[in-house]
Amino acid sequence: MNLLWAYVSIGTYILVVSVFLFGLFCKKHSRQKKSTASAQGARRAKYHRVLLCLLFLFFFFYVGAEVTYGSYVFSFATTHVGMEEAEAAGLNSAFWGTFAACRGLAIFFATFLKPGTMIVWSNVGSLVSSFFLVLFDKSPVCLWIATSVYGASMATTFPSGISWIEQYTSIGGKSAAFFVVGAALGDMAIPAVIGILQGHYPNLPIVLYTCLGSAISTAVLFPVMYKLATLPLERQLKEKRKIENQRTLSTSSRL
Repeated sequence: MNLLWAYVSIGTYILVVSVFLFGLFCKKHSRQKKSTASAQGARRAKYHRVLLCLLFLFFFFYVGAEVTYGSYVFSFATTHVGMEEAEAAGLNSAFWGTFAACRGLAIFFATFLKPGTMIVWSNVGSLVSSFFLVLFDKSPVCLWIATSVYGASMATTFPSGISWIEQYTSIGGKSAAFFVVGAALGDMAIPAVIGILQGHYPNLPIVLYTCLGSAISTAVLFPVMYKLATLPLERQLKEKRKIENQRTLSTSSRL
């Protein structure tokens, strides 16, 4: 009955939110749509498709690692580390608890931190915590600390990634659906593959290796995306500087 009331409360909350969203969807703002469409068309990046493909891979590895660790941390703690079931359940709660808390705090962090800065800090935190998880895979103390840090580091990556890409290029329905499909594929494929591999190699911490590999992949992909997104801006700044220099030279020659 406790589980039943938990599902009832969650379903009621989702129903109320969906009703409000449906009401917003039914409202027609033709003028605002035209203005936003023209503004987004002017903000279309030069490497728009390449950025979307890289963001597809970025969310694929990120969501896959998040769901994999949250799904297998209980069984990993009981079989590999030797924890009791109650302690392993607390470890799983620590991961999702820090994840939920930091995702809520991200609303306040976004007021004074840029999305790119939040992504960098998230990548650093997930990379360091997953590295310590692999290095001290049988230490319960390290497992508790690194799991909490890993959950907090994974919290702000997805919303910050969407906010970051919207600064450099237009994101419509098709573009958003494309990298959301990448996140969904990571959600389905990576946990399934890791479950099979962990069954074949029970003595190896395959789950931790996956988290470390995904953290390395996201840490490599984001600088590449940032370079491609800001490359046209750097060229425009250089061209503006050249034009200003030419103007100053022409005025000085006239004088």
